[in-house]
Amino acid sequence: MSEVLLQDRGVKCPHGSPGQLGAPSQRVVKSQGAFVLVQGDQHVVSGCLFTVAGTPSPCIVIGQVATANKVRIGGKAVLLRTSSAVGEASGQVAQGPASFSPPAPKVEVR
Repeated sequence: MSEVLLQDRGVKCPHGSPGQLGAPSQRVVKSQGAFVLVQGDQHVVSGCLFTVAGTPSPCIVIGQVATANKVRIGGKAVLLRTSSAVGEASGQVAQGPASFSPPAPKVEVR
């Protein structure tokens, strides 16, 4: 069973810079006191120092490219720890895989 991604879990771009989630787009399902993330929720990256041939090309967002196949909240697919996440530079240029901190195993609906 895959674990869901939560709003309070940390994420880092492929170069180790932290990502910060804006407001989660769904506010119904929680796990361990934090909202479950769904398709479309993005993390903004700050402080990425990656360069290409001396030209800055920092990650600016962490985007999800794969989601749960069957689990949905409000019609949006749930993001799982096993979902692919990619650090992206401006122009949606993929920089490599992102990494998430440990997941939460229990889910509750209010």
